[in-house]
Amino acid sequence: MENKEMSMEELLKEEGERELHVHDTIKGEVIEVTDKYAKVNLNTFTEGTIYLDYYTTDKSVDSLKKLVKVGDVIEAEITKITEGENSDILLSRLNTLKKDNYLKFKENNPVETNVEAKVIRVIEGKGYILNNGVIDMFMSVKDLKTPLQKGDIVAVKLISYDDNKQNAYVSRYAVVREERQHAYEERQRAHEEYVAKKEAEHQEYIKEREEEYKTFHVGDKVHGTVCRIVPYGAFVKFDKVQGLIRLKDVDHQFIKSASDILHEGDEVDCLVVNTDNGKLELSRKALLKTPYQLYRESHDVSDTVKGHVINKMPFGVLVELEKNVTGLLHKSEFSWNPNDNLMASLLIGDEIEVSIIRFDDANEKIGLSRKPLIDNPWNRVETSVGSKVTGKITEVKENGFVVSLLGVDAFLPFNAVDGGEKKLKATDLYQVGDDVNCIVTEFNPKKWILNLSEKAYKAQEEREQYENYMQNEDETKATTLGDIFKDQLK
Repeated sequence: MENKEMSMEELLKEEGERELHVHDTIKGEVIEVTDKYAKVNLNTFTEGTIYLDYYTTDKSVDSLKKLVKVGDVIEAEITKITEGENSDILLSRLNTLKKDNYLKFKENNPVETNVEAKVIRVIEGKGYILNNGVIDMFMSVKDLKTPLQKGDIVAVKLISYDDNKQNAYVSRYAVVREERQHAYEERQRAHEEYVAKKEAEHQEYIKEREEEYKTFHVGDKVHGTVCRIVPYGAFVKFDKVQGLIRLKDVDHQFIKSASDILHEGDEVDCLVVNTDNGKLELSRKALLKTPYQLYRESHDVSDTVKGHVINKMPFGVLVELEKNVTGLLHKSEFSWNPNDNLMASLLIGDEIEVSIIRFDDANEKIGLSRKPLIDNPWNRVETSVGSKVTGKITEVKENGFVVSLLGVDAFLPFNAVDGGEKKLKATDLYQVGDDVNCIVTEFNPKKWILNLSEKAYKAQEEREQYENYMQNEDETKATTLGDIFKDQLK
């Protein structure tokens, strides 16, 4: 009884055993194992007890029998010593495991290693306590621009270890900086790979383009697709090669932009016109019939057509028959009357009806005439110089009279009028509507000239009368009495 009343310390001293304290680490042999605890022989007056939750931190283990068996020697830390009749020594391996885990983690994760950890505590104004399931880590609040919340999981870099506290100091900024550097290097690497790939593709493209370019020859008819409209024309794509249709080679008609006729995606037939200096020049216009050719197909010489005057020149006018189709009306073809003034008769924009008299296919020119469409009265005038004619005064001028005869206008000069040498006015001699007898003194139907003379007419009348008189006089002298009574004597 006296022994039972002795304290444990006294009992240990009495039995010559070493003195035990809380936090001491001791070794012992497992003498009993259940699902929840194990009894350990500590070579003392009583056994030690270690429970499952203090043997392992693995929550998936539901029986201590899966981890230890009788006879195993384990090392544990004394967490509690109970004195009295039910004395007991409680053991724990958690600190030992923690230390072992710490040392193992430190060995496997040297400084500058990146790890993921969970925020388990926020220290206001100072920093954060994180844990990765093995050890605690401290991170300063100055290391982050964006505050963290409890429960956040972040990647951090190990900066240093504290063996006494068995924890580590970490930095989030170091990881961010490293991630940025890595991302930059990755972008650089990707860019370099991309550039190298594109350069290789470009070189291959150039090689293939050069091979394709060699297949084009001046005069070839080719078929491509419009890929780009530019202010000076349109580009046509084939396979690898592109050719340019200059604005002037798009169409025969004037256009301000290639988009007036062509659009991206249009398929087009062209003629190769130049391959110098590695450039392919094309012409769409060269494969199209010219406006002249189209007009020529539907018109023949002698056709009567209409057009508008678009230009006046010293030798005639230019008439637009259709868009981009013009013909020349020479001043000699405007009228049968050579005195008609072409320039005064027509204005720019006037519509005129003409006849086609000539096609010059080689030079794509058209000759026009107005003459076939108008009457030429001089073609019907049958007279000659010296002929006697009678006409009617239609106009009185200062220098003479306009006389209508034979369907045309003739001219009787004032000095060719009988009495014209007298100082008389023209109206004193003749009035409009008066008839006048004249002799033709000049006749040129091509120039529409028919000049008359009344004096010559009267002079000729007097001459004829005189000749008749003389002839009658001669006949009278030659008549005998027998000639007079000849008929009566029969």
